Amino acid sequence: MSYLGMFDWYEPVPLIKCVSCEAVPADWQGKTGPNALLVWRQGHRHPVRQCADDALAGADLARFVLPERFRFYTTCENGHELLFEGRTSDGVWIDHVCLMA
Repeated sequence: MSYLGMFDWYEPVPLIKCVSCEAVPADWQGKTGPNALLVWRQGHRHPVRQCADDALAGADLARFVLPERFRFYTTCENGHELLFEGRTSDGVWIDHVCLMA
């Protein structure tokens, strides 16, 4: 299965506010992970689901783990571009820092 040109979704917990206007963007994407339309939620070791036809589940999702550092990005409702870097510990997304706002 090829995932060329795809991305993954990221769900920070708690939600991240835009550092410029405090809007709360909902659609975070990134290309550092497997790029398989997986949904990663902060605090989890494996993706919580896959947003695709014939989506993987259960043990199939458990094959995937984020790298030690990964990037995710979005644009808030007011047009501010945001770029964050997440960190994992033992594969679990533990925190993130803003790289660009």
